[in-house]
Amino acid sequence: LRAIVSSADLCIAANGVIAGDQRDAGASRVEILPMSIDTNVWNAKDRPSPDDTVTIGWSGAPGNLPFLEPLVPALRRISEAQANVRIAIHCGRRPDLSGLDFVHHPFVSGEEPDSVRTFDIGLLPLPDDPFVLGKSPIKTLQYFASGVAVVGQDVGATAEFLQHDVTGLTVTAERTWQENLRRLIEDTDLRARLVRGGQELIAGRHTMEAVVDRYVELLDSTVEATNPRGRSGRPRHAPPLLNRPPSA
Repeated sequence: LRAIVSSADLCIAANGVIAGDQRDAGASRVEILPMSIDTNVWNAKDRPSPDDTVTIGWSGAPGNLPFLEPLVPALRRISEAQANVRIAIHCGRRPDLSGLDFVHHPFVSGEEPDSVRTFDIGLLPLPDDPFVLGKSPIKTLQYFASGVAVVGQDVGATAEFLQHDVTGLTVTAERTWQENLRRLIEDTDLRARLVRGGQELIAGRHTMEAVVDRYVELLDSTVEATNPRGRSGRPRHAPPLLNRPPSA
């Protein structure tokens, strides 16, 4: 990493945590290029019609199930106390969650957005460890784009997405999982406000179009800084990185 970043004219990172690592490794210029999401695929247009049931959901790979397992006692208490609550798990493997009653959505390629759109509340449990600190939570963006209200832990790079009472509810010693979930279950206006906050974040920063524009801007500025002749001075065999595809 030190050899790569110290020789680069521009280093790009998906979030501030990784950007800090690159700077620590000797990068002379680091810029953040946010994660993007395809809103033609991930959107709230085909959400099921609302009813009296509130679905609390988690979506993730089998390897991330240990993130979810500590929540089982809180989810069980919520299910027992709230008759209108349903728990849904979207995962490539049906988990064993200690007697918790839940609906399992098995992973099917291309159908993941349909499963997430059945959620009213999306769970984002994350441990505070070095791996997670730099993890860019694509699930957060998928929840936001799908019209799902998010409750989770603003650990590391996730804090760049999850702002309490604006784009989601964050878990602390005072604001427990159970307390946050109870608020979201009972307050439909709060859920709607958080959904709007998440979708505004997507629209302003994380669409594919916005990220492509930022990427081209970064490349242009790097070429201009390292080659005063600009684009006209690029070798003939160089790939057309700066030419934005018509479909973008």
